Amino acid sequence: MKITKSVNAEGGKTGKASDTMDMKHYVNFGLYVICGSINCQLAEKTGFTDADAEKIKQALCTLFENDASSARPEGVCEVCRVYWWKHKEKTPKEISAMIQRSI
Repeated sequence: MKITKSVNAEGGKTGKASDTMDMKHYVNFGLYVICGSINCQLAEKTGFTDADAEKIKQALCTLFENDASSARPEGVCEVCRVYWWKHKEKTPKEISAMIQRSI
């Protein structure tokens, strides 16, 4: 997109320089994909609890709240889906990579 910008004068001159044409690059559409897993054995050793996991899930669901900037105005980014699995056993038959590839 072509934009017009005004910049401070160079080298000791006062006032604003003449308007200049410039290019502003942007992405029309982007998709963030976040994959992760929680290792049950390590979670037990470190004291990581189900309540901690729920906090992570809540953080993922509200990832873009209060995250506005000039590049990302309020309301242009949203979390569309969060997939969360919880296995019944500590060492499940399915590995994390296989589950993540299935999405």
